[in-house]
Amino acid sequence: MTTRLTIVALISLAIIIPVLCVSWGYRLWKSDLSLQKAFSLEPKYGVLVLDRNDEILGHRGLRRHRAPSLKELPLHVPAAFISAEDRYFYEHHGFSWRGMLRSAWVNLMAMRFKQGGSTITQQLVRNIIERREKTLSRKVSEIVMAIFLERQLDKPSILSLYLDRIYFGSGFHGLGAAAQGYFGKPAKDLSIAESALLAAIVKAPARYALDDERSYRRAIDRQRYVLRRMLEDEWIKQEDYHQALAEAPRVQSLQARWQTHGFSVDWAVLQGSRLGFDSGQDRSLTIQTTIDRSLQEELFSRLKRISKGQPPDLEFACMVLDSKTSETLAVLGSRSYNQSQFNRSYQSRRAVGGLMLPLLRGIGLKFNISFPFSNASSFDSWQVEQGQLPFEAGAALSQVGLGTLRQELLRLKWPHRLADWSFVLGFQALSLEEVLSYFSAFRTGQYRRPYLIRQIAYDSSQVFQKRHRSVAIYGNQRAKLFKRYIAMSSPAWLKGAPTPAIAAITDDRQNAWLLLLGKRFLLGLWVGVDSGQGGHSPDLFREVLTSAHRELSKIITGESFGEDSSKEGLHFFWSRELSSKDNDVFLPQIARSKAFGRERHRSSL
Repeated sequence: MTTRLTIVALISLAIIIPVLCVSWGYRLWKSDLSLQKAFSLEPKYGVLVLDRNDEILGHRGLRRHRAPSLKELPLHVPAAFISAEDRYFYEHHGFSWRGMLRSAWVNLMAMRFKQGGSTITQQLVRNIIERREKTLSRKVSEIVMAIFLERQLDKPSILSLYLDRIYFGSGFHGLGAAAQGYFGKPAKDLSIAESALLAAIVKAPARYALDDERSYRRAIDRQRYVLRRMLEDEWIKQEDYHQALAEAPRVQSLQARWQTHGFSVDWAVLQGSRLGFDSGQDRSLTIQTTIDRSLQEELFSRLKRISKGQPPDLEFACMVLDSKTSETLAVLGSRSYNQSQFNRSYQSRRAVGGLMLPLLRGIGLKFNISFPFSNASSFDSWQVEQGQLPFEAGAALSQVGLGTLRQELLRLKWPHRLADWSFVLGFQALSLEEVLSYFSAFRTGQYRRPYLIRQIAYDSSQVFQKRHRSVAIYGNQRAKLFKRYIAMSSPAWLKGAPTPAIAAITDDRQNAWLLLLGKRFLLGLWVGVDSGQGGHSPDLFREVLTSAHRELSKIITGESFGEDSSKEGLHFFWSRELSSKDNDVFLPQIARSKAFGRERHRSSL
């Protein structure tokens, strides 16, 4: 009797459980999966960054390109994925008992979860419904949905959708994105070896993604397994197999892709985030920037030539602004994005030394105050300029009063609160972006904070657009006077040249600055060391800055001038480094002056 009841119970369970699974899976199918969702696979990015002409500079986060149809792909491309992931793809109806039993046996022998038994159709379902939890209910619903999907779509459609949705690591979703991202070519041009390498990644993208040497070696080991399976399944011939084994696929370095535009893309994403705009799970963010793609590529090429052969600890940062609008046209934050993604053009503030003098003149113009020029010194002779110059500048500006001057600088977004007059000595630390913004302001009479983002949109809906705002400093006449100050201070070989050059060395020769002030562009270059321990010789800085002047002036003017600058020397407003000794000498003199005495008396009231 007991045996009979047991048999009846088992038969009942054998009937009821499949019915319940099908019913349960059908409800999940209706709620989670639709063909419309499966086919709506447009190219999608987490954050897409465009230049000023709406050309792609780069992207961050998810990256998806629609793959070509199977008819456009060579046979070995889909074959690699079938051999690697589901060799019985054309035989089952969404679920493979053989694959499931094989994976169960492998996992049992290994005493851990080592191999999955999901078919290509099941993997596609998992990508469409985007459910990642490892539960029995998810697995059952995945199987049922795969069976339903097989009844509605043919095999080529399923395989095409799979290649569009599968993840390849490094943020690449879909075969098109992976082929372009890893090999720099469309999917239809993939070789057998490259196809097998991409198919090898799919099993464990975090382990096999081609973003470092270790992962690459692991992926190559699995690629050989995929090639062997392709040979066994008769997708390729023996000679194709040996040729693919001998081929070493050339993978683009992920970092190399960002060498030219990586800094501008990172900066745009950061600024977008600070404005409160981030990509969501179900929407992508598009940022249009002010970057001039061709100008930035030219700047990168020339900076690479300038830095070639220089000491490894010597870093560079360069930025170009539009003279009239203060739009950021190009930005490079180090000599190599591969080695350092730290953007020194805006993330790092350095003492400006002699660059303070023309800035102080610009501030003085606001209050009809001027002070003497120093005699321009030559880089070759390395003559020390008049040591009284910072004293004279401070004494002249003291007529305004520290409080008034502090308020004026706050209007210009000055990054530091002025506690005393020591800033006239050049110890003030500014970023390259700030230096260029102040020179731009004094040249035009209008302060406009440099900006990189023009507009931001979620999908196709615009949510932010830059509004041009400016702070009036003084009128056109004083702006012209400031330009004349700059021109008067230029050396003889630059007289009449379209782009005056300004340079300075600061902080025991650890930092050097070069500014090119053109009619259309303002270009700033910082050269120095990060360590803060020791600097480089004046001769080295002379070599670097004169070379930079020759190279970079061509960007600003479209032509070269001063080709013999290495002989003539490059003008410095203040061609000496400052030390604490200067502070001890000049500050007491400033404090003893009548003007500073009046200011000290007012501040004590």
